[in-house]
Amino acid sequence: MSFLRSAEKAQENSGLIRIDLPDDGATNDSRRMGKAKKERRDREPFRWPMPVARFFFGMSYRRKFYQRLRIISVASVPLKEGVEELRKQAMESGQTAFMQMLDDVYQKMVRGALFSDAIADWCPSVDRLLLASSTGGNRSMTTVVDQILHLQDGVAEMKGSLLSVLTEPTMILLGTYGLILWMSSSFMTKLLAAAPGVTPAMFTGPAQQMVAVGRFASGVGAFALPMGILAFFLLIRWSMPNWKGRVRTWFDNIPPWSVYRSIQGASWMQSFAAMAQSGITYEDILQETSNRASPWLRERLLAARERLMSGSSLGEAFWATGYQFPSKGIAADLKAFGSRTGFDQALGSLADEWFSGTVKSVKGASFFVGLFSMLASTLAILWVFTSSNAMINQLTQIMRNLHGGG
Repeated sequence: MSFLRSAEKAQENSGLIRIDLPDDGATNDSRRMGKAKKERRDREPFRWPMPVARFFFGMSYRRKFYQRLRIISVASVPLKEGVEELRKQAMESGQTAFMQMLDDVYQKMVRGALFSDAIADWCPSVDRLLLASSTGGNRSMTTVVDQILHLQDGVAEMKGSLLSVLTEPTMILLGTYGLILWMSSSFMTKLLAAAPGVTPAMFTGPAQQMVAVGRFASGVGAFALPMGILAFFLLIRWSMPNWKGRVRTWFDNIPPWSVYRSIQGASWMQSFAAMAQSGITYEDILQETSNRASPWLRERLLAARERLMSGSSLGEAFWATGYQFPSKGIAADLKAFGSRTGFDQALGSLADEWFSGTVKSVKGASFFVGLFSMLASTLAILWVFTSSNAMINQLTQIMRNLHGGG
C-alpha cells in the first residue's frame, strides 16, 4: 500500500494526468453503438457520385419522372407525398440514380423549398420555369407536363434526324474507303506475286490507279486520311454550339451549321411560346433560357434581351441583333406582329408550325445526304470492279509479251 501511495504522490508531483480506463459497461455501450452504425451503413443503398447520378438521371429517368409527375397531378396527390412515394418505389426497384434524385428533391422540400427550386440540380431551367408557373397556381400541372413531354419528343426527333444525317453517310463512306484500300492492296499484292517479272510501272489507266491506291493503302497515309477527316468532323461538331461571332453568322447559312441553327431555333421557340403563355415576362424567359444555353445560343439570347431592356419590342430586338435567330422568317414575323394584342396565344401555333417544318427539313436533308453517300459508295465499288478487270487484262497481255506470245 505504501508503494501505491508513493506512486500516486510521484504522479501528482510530476504533473502527469491520470487516465482511467472505461469499465466493462462503457465498453459494451461503445460496441453496441459501433454495431448500430455498421447496420445503418449496411442498410444504406448504394449511391453514385452526384455528377454521375445527374448524368444517368438525365439520360434514363427524366422522362419517366415527368410521366409520374403527371399521374400525381391527375390523382391530386400533394407533390411532397408523391415524391416521397416515388422515392420508396425507386429504392425498392434498385433505380439508384432515380432514387438519389427523388431523395434530394424530397429533402429540399422538407426543408421548405418550392418544388421548382428543389429540382434545380436535376432538370433544365426551361422545364423548371414551366413547372414553377404551375406550382404557383397559374396553370394546371398536367398541362405543363404534357407540354414538357411534347418539347422533349420534338427535340429528340430532330436530334435523331441530325445524328442520322451525320452518322449513316459517314459509316457508309468509311466502309467503302476501307473496301477500296483492302481490294487495292490485297488484290495487287497477290496478282503481282503470281506474275514474276511484272512491275507496277507496266500498268496504265484504271489499273495504274489501283496500283497507286494499293501503294497508298500500305503506307501511313491510309490511316492519316480518315483520322484527319474524323478530326475535321469533330471540329465541326464542337463549333456548332461553341463558335460565335459575326463570322459564324455567315456560316449559319451553310450546312451543317444551318441545320444546327434550325434545330436550336425551333426547340427554343417551342419553349419560349410555352413560357410566354404561362405569363412569364419576355425578359425573364430570355435570361433564364440563356443561363444554361450553349455559348452560340447565349450570345443570341442576351443580345436580344439587351435590346428588349432598352425599349425595343420582342420582334425588333431579335431583328436588330442581325443574327437571324430563331430564323430570318420568324424574326420578321415577330417584328411585324409581336406587339399585337393576343400574340402570346398565337405564338404556340407559330412555334408548332415552324417546329414541324424544321423536322421535315432535317429529315429531307438526311435523305439527300444518305442518297449522296450511297451514290458515292456505288461509284467507288464500280471503280474497284473496272480497275481490277483492267489490271487482269493488262497483266495477261504483259505476260504474253514477256513470254513471246504477243
